[in-house]
Amino acid sequence: METSKQQQDDNQGTLPPEHILVFFSYARRDQSLRDQLENHLSILKYRGLITTWHAREISAGQELIQEIDIHLHAAHIILLLISANFLASEYCVSRELLSALERHERGEAQVIPVLLRPVLFTGAPFAKLQPLPTNGKPVTRWSDRDLAFVDIARSIEQLVLSLRSSKLPPTTAGERQEARDTRREGQTEGPGEAPIPALPTQPEKCPFCLAETRAG
Repeated sequence: METSKQQQDDNQGTLPPEHILVFFSYARRDQSLRDQLENHLSILKYRGLITTWHAREISAGQELIQEIDIHLHAAHIILLLISANFLASEYCVSRELLSALERHERGEAQVIPVLLRPVLFTGAPFAKLQPLPTNGKPVTRWSDRDLAFVDIARSIEQLVLSLRSSKLPPTTAGERQEARDTRREGQTEGPGEAPIPALPTQPEKCPFCLAETRAG
């Protein structure tokens, strides 16, 4: 187990720091809609703002669950593609969703529910988060779905630019330890020296978290 954890931390460190990693959490039956959303995010990739990852990126011979966990725990933005298919998937809900929300609460990632299809999600763990599209209307209910995807892409672009303008939250075990060491050093500096600032655990404002929005 320890070896696997160390391997996961080492793999997380391979992401170029200037790129925001966007992770898609989705049900296989929603593959077509996921592909359309990624197409609309292509301009962000061409501009060097983001890289994206989803389960189909796994090469033959790689371990499925391990690869998913590595990228889920390295992502800066996690998109939950919400539909009845997603909520009916035990793996999506019990593993990816809960892990994503834990990282969101620790300030290690930003989690955004994206409403693909109409579905009842009252009381769901992600219900406290502001979903996309911005009007709360599922993608399949739009008369022109491209407009829905543009709305989603524009909101993600704003978040990416916000993250890049501030220091990214630490995602790997090594980065989190460095942040803790930095905070301790800041507390022990002499009276004539300025303390070393601690790394922020999350952006000052998250446009997709209702609680943070109200606080701002």
